[in-house]
Amino acid sequence: MKFLKLSSATILSFAAAASAAPSCPSTLDASHKVNDMITMYYAIVPSDPADADNGLLCARMEYEGDQWVGLGISADGKMVPSRAIIGLPDDNSVRKYALNGMSPDLVVPAEEDRQTLMDTSIVQSDGMTTMSFARMLVEEDEIEIKASGENIFIYARGSANSPLAYHGGGDEHRGVFRVDFKAEEEAPPPVEDDAGDVATTGATAAAAAAAGDATTVAATAAAADATSTAATTAAPGAEGTTTTATTAPDTSSGHVVAASSLMAISLATMFLV
Repeated sequence: MKFLKLSSATILSFAAAASAAPSCPSTLDASHKVNDMITMYYAIVPSDPADADNGLLCARMEYEGDQWVGLGISADGKMVPSRAIIGLPDDNSVRKYALNGMSPDLVVPAEEDRQTLMDTSIVQSDGMTTMSFARMLVEEDEIEIKASGENIFIYARGSANSPLAYHGGGDEHRGVFRVDFKAEEEAPPPVEDDAGDVATTGATAAAAAAAGDATTVAATAAAADATSTAATTAAPGAEGTTTTATTAPDTSSGHVVAASSLMAISLATMFLV
């Protein structure tokens, strides 16, 4: 048997490359609410170097209830054929599975050389099941997880910790959701009202601002109309006074052109008393 002799420099270069590989952050600050019972917390760690294809999706899936849980990546939102990451609390395992069919016996663990997940754990506490893992964004013969662009995920949760069985119907047990990690990262933060219980983001906030501007313009125009009417009504009955001409608001441009002079109203009122 021949052994390959490596120089110290080569060994050190391998060690440096391994230590430079991307790793998950200590906290996952970004989140995507799948539904009222499931939330995904995540971080996208880019490849380093950029052409290395070693970027990561670091994820923590929180499911309400005590049961087995699963998350898959799909090309079209369908379960078959696809691959999923399934956590079995009783086995304390988080592994990749091949989804070869709809029945439980066709959902089988992927080959050992495909079990490439990192930092896996599954924990149950206070009525919640939490599955954590890191998966390479790009893996051979698997659907790529895009750092930028739409990703289609499928999810499922059982009715018990084990065995792996039919997940049941309804959105609370299985479904599809889409995430564009880059778009969510660049989205503006929520905008809350004074009470702190109404939030809008992005286009919704812009629309709200536009609506607010329109309301302000309308209110200003209405006030100008009222002022003009009051001045015109009061002035004719005031002897020795001159009625001040008024100009109606130019509603076509959304701005008030001119309003009656408040001084004229005051003088008119003085003569009427």
